[in-house]
Amino acid sequence: MIIHKPNRLVCFLSLASLFTVYQLLQSGLWDARELNFANPPALDDFVTKILSTSAISKPKIVAESLASSEETKHLTSSNITNEKPSVNKTKANGKLGSGCKKASNFTEASGLAVIVTGMEKSGTTVISRLIMSDPNLMGGFECGMLLGKTPAEFANVHPLFEWMVNPTNFWNLTPIQRDHMVHTSRCHAEMYKKLRNRSPLFSGKLVGSKQQQQQQQQQQQRRPYIVDKTPRYAYTLSIVMTRAPQVPVVVVERDVEELVKAWGKRGSTRNTTMRHRKRYERSLRAAQVKYPNRIFVLNMTRVYQEPGVAMREVFGFLKLTWKDSYLSMDDYNQKIPSVYQVPPFLSQYQMSTEIAPKLLTTNQIGKDNK
Repeated sequence: MIIHKPNRLVCFLSLASLFTVYQLLQSGLWDARELNFANPPALDDFVTKILSTSAISKPKIVAESLASSEETKHLTSSNITNEKPSVNKTKANGKLGSGCKKASNFTEASGLAVIVTGMEKSGTTVISRLIMSDPNLMGGFECGMLLGKTPAEFANVHPLFEWMVNPTNFWNLTPIQRDHMVHTSRCHAEMYKKLRNRSPLFSGKLVGSKQQQQQQQQQQQRRPYIVDKTPRYAYTLSIVMTRAPQVPVVVVERDVEELVKAWGKRGSTRNTTMRHRKRYERSLRAAQVKYPNRIFVLNMTRVYQEPGVAMREVFGFLKLTWKDSYLSMDDYNQKIPSVYQVPPFLSQYQMSTEIAPKLLTTNQIGKDNK
C-alpha cells in the first residue's frame, strides 16, 4: 500500500486561503449574507479569486464581492429613470461587471445622482446640504473620486483620499475598505457603488442612537443615492462630466467682489483669486458647450434673496420635489451625528442689513411647498 505525502504547497495555499476569507469577513469587505450559496462559483474560479486577493500576492487584503447586492434602486422622489437598475455584478469568471460597461444609466450603475461644484468659498457646502435634505440623497463633506483618471489614481488625490477615513468628512470608511474600493475597482461606476455599499453614511449607522438609526432607515427604505460635492471639479469640469455620463451638475457661483473678499480672509490676493476665477470660467464655458443640458448654474446672491424660489428651481432641474422646510436643515441634521449639526439656512451667514429684511419676509421655514 502506497501512502502519498501531502503536497506542502497545496496545504500552505489552502491555509492561506482560509485565513484570507476569515480576514475579509472580519474586516467587512465580504458580507456572508451576500454570498450566493444556492449558485456557488466554480471551485477553480473561487480559488483563483482567493489567491488573487490573499496576503501572499498583496500586502493589503483586498477582495471582490462574489455576489452583487440589490440595493441600487431608482429614486422614489425623482424621475431620473423608470428603467430597471443596471446592477454591477462581479462575476466569478473575472469579466467586467455591468457597472463597468457602457451603462445606459450611470446613476443606476454607480449610485451617483448629483455633482455639486464651484470655486471654493462659493457656497457649495450649504447648497449640497440643502440638496441632501431630500430623503433619498446623501454624501460626505467632499468626495473627489472623479479627479483621478482611473479609480487607482484617486490614491494620489490629496487630501481627499485621506478624508475617506476621516469621521468629520462623514464617509467614515476603514483604511482597508478605502484601499479595497480604490485598488480593486475597474471603473468609476464600480468605485462609487462600493462607496455606497460600505459607507455607514448610507446605511443609517452614522447617527448615534439605535432609535435614530431605525428612524432614518424607515424614512429611506433603501440606501440613499450619492451627492458628490467637490469644489475642485470646477477647474476641469468637462473632463469630470465625461467620467460620470448623464449625471446632472449644479455649479454654485458667487459674485466676484464677494468672492475676492472671501478668498482674502484666507490669505489670497485679488490677483490670485481672479486667476482662479478665469480658470473656472474657461472650464465652465467648455463644459456648457459640450454638455449644455446637464449643468445648472446657481448664483448664491439670488439664494440669499429668494432661497425658496432659487432652490425650487434647482430641485426642478434635478427632478426632485422641494420643500421650504428644508431651509431649517432639520431633514439634513437627522442624517448626521448630533455633534456636527448645522444651524438653519438663514443663520449660517452674516448678511447685510439691506438683504436680511427681504430674506425674512420671503422665507417660509417649516411650511411645505403646496
